[in-house]
Amino acid sequence: MPAGTNLARPSEITKPPTWRISTHYEIPAKSNYAVSLKASSTVSLSSNRLGDPSVKARFSTHNVMPAIIFKARNYYGIMEEECRLTIVGKFLRTHPQIEKIRSKFAEKISVKGNVKIRVYDYRTVFLDFTNEDDFKLVWFKRSIEIEGQIIRLEKWTPDFKPDVDSPIVLVWVLLPELPFHYHTWHYVKQIVGPIGTPLSLDIVTDYQTRPSMAKVRVEVDLTKPKLNSVWVGSEDEQSHLNGFTQKLEYENVPKYCRHCKLLGHSILQCRKIEKHSEGDEKDKGKNIVEEQGSKESLEERERGKQLGKSKEEKKSQQNEKTKNKEGERGQIKEKSNVQIDDVNVEKLQQENKEERK
Repeated sequence: MPAGTNLARPSEITKPPTWRISTHYEIPAKSNYAVSLKASSTVSLSSNRLGDPSVKARFSTHNVMPAIIFKARNYYGIMEEECRLTIVGKFLRTHPQIEKIRSKFAEKISVKGNVKIRVYDYRTVFLDFTNEDDFKLVWFKRSIEIEGQIIRLEKWTPDFKPDVDSPIVLVWVLLPELPFHYHTWHYVKQIVGPIGTPLSLDIVTDYQTRPSMAKVRVEVDLTKPKLNSVWVGSEDEQSHLNGFTQKLEYENVPKYCRHCKLLGHSILQCRKIEKHSEGDEKDKGKNIVEEQGSKESLEERERGKQLGKSKEEKKSQQNEKTKNKEGERGQIKEKSNVQIDDVNVEKLQQENKEERK
């Protein structure tokens, strides 16, 4: 029934009720008095999300397109709050029929409020809860098996993308040999605060039946460095700073690849990088071949130039030799002519002497 209708005062209804046809299937809670009281305080999934009227965007242009720009504090604050009880379920391959997913989920998970399961794409579904305890119950499981397939569960964020896994995950953090008087939620959550967002203690720590170690569930970001220890101390005006180094251990931390942004493997095991490196090696090989070819062509050109120069030098040398030979021949002719002239002169002189006699 739409919000705002009141069957006790029909005279106040000025318009007939408008019934909205829901295309989504809701898994109801178990029918009992306690659950009905609890559900009455939760938000109905069938109601429209009107948003906060105080959130106002500004209008501008970006890359020659009309742009509607929201403030970041609203985008990651008030607007995100409306979907804070939404979980994203990702199958490794095409998900089963949505009716089967809903029925199997109802068999496996008992919820206090309602949950709406909707299809996002061929391998992704959204789970919208009305009760925060139900939300945590499902999210803390991290994965569920449905119809023989594993559906991995992650918290929805405004930066959600179907082909990218969120690096925000849940892990158990162990604090070995933590002093026993720290084994309370208020103290432990402050100690693990630098790691991430603390969510809950395990049952043993909560009941303080394991004095040797505390255990807490923390929401961590896998893209940030993992802390192995923190320093816990105490001080006041009358004593100096005193404390100890608290060791931190982690359970079942999933691997996350920062290159392809997927869970299940590290960046050292990323196949995309291997393929990329193989492609780079092929490109390098091609470049090397091209460089070698260009070097060879340059060498051949230089050799051709050197051969041309050597041929020109040989021709010039031959020309000089021929010129020298011709010059020598001319000199020899000149010498021979001079000698002939000398002989002729001597003959004439002798002839003159004889005539005088």
